[in-house]
Amino acid sequence: MNLKNRSLFLSFSLCLLFSAALPCAAETWNFSAAEVSAGQNQGRTPTVLRGNAEVESQKLLIRSDRLELSGKDYTRITGEGNVFLRDKEKDIAIGCGRFEYDRETGIIHFRRQVEFTDESQNLVIRCEAMDLLEKEDIVIMQMAVRLIQDDIVCRGEFATFNRARNTLAISGRPVVWRGEDEYRANRITVNLDTDDISLEGTVSGALTTQEESSNEGASP
Repeated sequence: MNLKNRSLFLSFSLCLLFSAALPCAAETWNFSAAEVSAGQNQGRTPTVLRGNAEVESQKLLIRSDRLELSGKDYTRITGEGNVFLRDKEKDIAIGCGRFEYDRETGIIHFRRQVEFTDESQNLVIRCEAMDLLEKEDIVIMQMAVRLIQDDIVCRGEFATFNRARNTLAISGRPVVWRGEDEYRANRITVNLDTDDISLEGTVSGALTTQEESSNEGASP
């Protein structure tokens, strides 16, 4: 890092730490990148991190090929290319191609080949678009949604995952497989704690049964 970049790095680091003391950003964000470009007018000129860019707070770790911090007190963070976000408090991780985080509203938009992993629930969700509502602890998913947890597999075009209730509501030609059983309806709700499945609208499915063990010993 040359003298100019080093000076810019230190200047931005001090600016970011100072802003973290303000009411709307009561946390410290550390950062690193191969290249940093920052304007002097905070709030109008974004700060751009390129090359293994990373920002981290006590709660979140965010990595991407390119990160951009903008807005007053850096309330908006966007990323492009190999995005990875980990919520250390909730033990979830999300990867995608592009994301946008509004720290004031607590809403994070993930786009392009999104993969959501909840390690505490042994849960994996894949889709093309996902919105994470931090305050409500709700995840909204669209386009080619697929959820996998143990022997449950869910598929649909739209889904809402309520993490507080641990329930998943699926619509858009939804299908749920539990073991060898299959369920179809206009709307399906799955309780991931109890494995209970609720079906609404036109319902169809297939249930697989096993022969009673008593039949195995029956005389011909």
